[in-house]
Amino acid sequence: MNTKVVNSYIKNRVWSCLKEWGFSEFTSRLAWNYFDEDFIHVVNFQSFSSYNADVINCTTFSFVLNLGIFNRTILTDGEIKSKNNVLKPNEYECHFRYRMTRTIPQDYDETFKDSKTKYNDIWYIDPKGKELDRVFDAVLNEIKNVAIPWFKKYSSHKKMFDIATLKERSGDNTSGYGNPDVESPISMLYSACLAKKIGLPSVSLNYFKRLLETDCFSGLEKKIKKQIEDVNLLSP
Repeated sequence: MNTKVVNSYIKNRVWSCLKEWGFSEFTSRLAWNYFDEDFIHVVNFQSFSSYNADVINCTTFSFVLNLGIFNRTILTDGEIKSKNNVLKPNEYECHFRYRMTRTIPQDYDETFKDSKTKYNDIWYIDPKGKELDRVFDAVLNEIKNVAIPWFKKYSSHKKMFDIATLKERSGDNTSGYGNPDVESPISMLYSACLAKKIGLPSVSLNYFKRLLETDCFSGLEKKIKKQIEDVNLLSP
């Protein structure tokens, strides 16, 4: 049993299904769906280094399953990798992120039955690969019933704005936009960009000006000032 076998399962069982939901670009562990001109959906099978696998007593070819939504509307500090002029953000670069919970019991759970940490987000692949089919059956079920609805739910500028401005709580373990209970620089950045997109120039302007005062995004200062100029032109 090795990583190549798991990669083969991902390609033949998962990627083939994701194509039905619009995903069009793939590597061995990443898939992208260019949902529309603004939203990119990302699926990531994250494996473990030998060190991390030893620490949590699993195999290197076990995995966690991560989802991400990248919104081109939101300013990004740094360059997102692209190929042939097609953006290919990593899951950790996405603006909204979600880690799938494993929904089937596994013998691996016994390892941590007395521990506060249960690692119920790890899809365990045993050294002999006995549970491969069972694990991937469950993965496909979760992608259909959890991942695809999650992508649809949050692929909305208004929805993202309401979450970022703390007007609405996600109700799940969606992350990426800062502290869900307290306004933060990252949530202010999202709010500023999204307010502009949904036609709230005065709200956007307020957030952008406050962002400059935080001095948290020095690498984005020029872009933020340009956004302020643009928003001023939109304001009545």
